Amino acid sequence: MDRQSALKQGREMALVVFKLGREEFASEIASVREISRMLPITPIPEAPRFLQGVVNLRGRVIAVIDLAQKLGLYRPEGSFSEYSEKGLKPRRMMVVEAGEEIYGLAVDEMPEVLKVNEEAMEGPPEMILTQMTRNFIKGLAKVGERFIPILNLKEILSPSAPARRTEAPRAEGFHGQDSGGG
Repeated sequence: MDRQSALKQGREMALVVFKLGREEFASEIASVREISRMLPITPIPEAPRFLQGVVNLRGRVIAVIDLAQKLGLYRPEGSFSEYSEKGLKPRRMMVVEAGEEIYGLAVDEMPEVLKVNEEAMEGPPEMILTQMTRNFIKGLAKVGERFIPILNLKEILSPSAPARRTEAPRAEGFHGQDSGGG
């Protein structure tokens, strides 16, 4: 069975839509335990760049992942910590289950929860798939004129999953800044 056939199983999928900068992504709601305001983060020395540190969530220590950094989305202002300290935008933490682990994902906004039926889901075109995107993207939800990538959080958060490099801008105007300079 190919990717598109696997997505079209005659069911409706509930998705949590979130933004990293201006870009929208979604996750199946079943993997999301809760959404909370960002808690104070304790940095971990020599951790990977995408791992911002740990938080105490009602007595449980959980790792906080800068999902934009992990996916290789460019942040002109720097890392999540620098971004938050500059007060550029309120941040949310999406607490998710990935396999046996629980993680906090730093996201910029969480505008909606939607239900998408099978006709509104597509597999990504083969041409754009790399090994990383093949594992990280379950499919695309078509909502009106938008396509929203549905992320495979279990794969993205797997300890063996590589992080994308973020040395150069991926898209202009990331985080609500216009590239027009005025």
